[in-house]
Amino acid sequence: MSHIDGLEQIIALVGRSASLRQEGRTEAALGCLQQALAVNPRLYPLHLNCARLMGELGCYEEAIAAYGRYLRDAPDDGEAAAQCRQLQQEAEEHYGTLLEIDRDNVDFHVLRGNIRLGAGRAAAALADFDQARRLDPRCWGLEARRGAALAALYRHEEALAALDRALEREPGNLQVRLQRGRVLQALGRWEAAFASYEQLLCFHLDHPEALVEQAHCCFALGRWRQGWQRYEWRWETRQMADAWLPSNAPLWLGRHSPEGRTVLLWAEQGLGDTLQFLRYVPRVAALGARVLLLLPPSLAALAASLGPGIEILPMGGDLPPHDLHCPLLSLPLALGLCRPEEGPGTPYLRASPERAARMPVLPAFQGRRIGLVWSAKADGDAGRKLALAQLQPLLGPGRRFYCLQQMIPAADQETLAALLQLQRVDEWLEDWADTAALVQQLDLVISVDTAVAHLAGALGRPCWLLLQHGGEWRWGRQGAATPWYASLRLFRQPAWGDWDSAVAQVAAALADWRGG
Repeated sequence: MSHIDGLEQIIALVGRSASLRQEGRTEAALGCLQQALAVNPRLYPLHLNCARLMGELGCYEEAIAAYGRYLRDAPDDGEAAAQCRQLQQEAEEHYGTLLEIDRDNVDFHVLRGNIRLGAGRAAAALADFDQARRLDPRCWGLEARRGAALAALYRHEEALAALDRALEREPGNLQVRLQRGRVLQALGRWEAAFASYEQLLCFHLDHPEALVEQAHCCFALGRWRQGWQRYEWRWETRQMADAWLPSNAPLWLGRHSPEGRTVLLWAEQGLGDTLQFLRYVPRVAALGARVLLLLPPSLAALAASLGPGIEILPMGGDLPPHDLHCPLLSLPLALGLCRPEEGPGTPYLRASPERAARMPVLPAFQGRRIGLVWSAKADGDAGRKLALAQLQPLLGPGRRFYCLQQMIPAADQETLAALLQLQRVDEWLEDWADTAALVQQLDLVISVDTAVAHLAGALGRPCWLLLQHGGEWRWGRQGAATPWYASLRLFRQPAWGDWDSAVAQVAAALADWRGG
């Protein structure tokens, strides 16, 4: 089917769906949208429309999954996120009502548990799964769900045991094997996790998620070359398949010289990943290529500091003519610079003099001007989020703090308003070039694992990074240093969820720190 034919078919199906919806034929309207998505699954607004229709039909789990697909592409759509939360609450109440009528119904407990788990209420979900198991001890399929809930509660050893019991009954269950490997990673058992994924690959030789997770294990274990090779499987995963650039040009992975060619480099993942891998862009220009760099608009001005010979293009427009293309996280493989130590050092980004000139000058404060970030997002995952109140041991006298957090979680609003020594600066910051100009004035940044920490590292500014137990592949298994950024110092949770101990380590280091 040609592009034009496909577009005409989608337009016709969407129009038909709208007509059926007006006639009250909701199920048929949903079917038309699903046919349109079969033609092009990347039409994310249609996922949102499907979610709403599924909710009306009482197909709660399917609707919540459709909301999830849409919100992965539009994470800032607060209205859609609120609709999803409302639907989760409605679904939980629905199954709760059914359980009041039939409290020993195993299916209702499982369905409510699934909804609760998806809504982030793992403890309540586990209670439902445990009750279902008490009602039907032969329901071995519950062990996989229990494993997922226990993992979400950081009870990883128990989760591992539950997943192993599930695999005793279903050794070929690939999803359970995948979850088992991720639990082992969370426990910091990278070798065991790699071996667990290897067992999965015995059942499914080219399972993309397992190969990508093996790549993460390789990175954590320092097997960089093997890791980057496996990491190319990410484009076959459900999480990344839709992020592929619709380019007709060949993918460049270093097999041929790009000299004299136009190479389009493009951001593929989050802002932190993009900031981390911008370091490699000048190396492509140094090979004699004309480099076009496709970035989120908020990073465009900052990326101009990468140096000459790089044309910055904001995402969202038509693709310019180019001979080759390469996603940013494939550059280590393409350049043959597999180990971080082999790549460019820091700093590789700089605050522009123009942005620095218009940024308010921070008052001198005995070398103790400190930026704070405590949550990756307002609704960020617990591994990259702690309550602002947990940072109060750091907010002692003789220090001036600046809130680099753009989105303030609702639970922290009152605490922030009461902390007079923590100044909000969000009105100064329009994009990452502004943030860079501010960070350049600071003596220290203290942050959870966010893009701000990557920015500080790329600028060569001191940053103390609070990491969850088990960490992430890029931060290694142990130690306070990272080869990615010379100016970063890592403070790791000693156990899952134990932010207080990590903050205490930072407070002790801060007491000895002289700044400047």
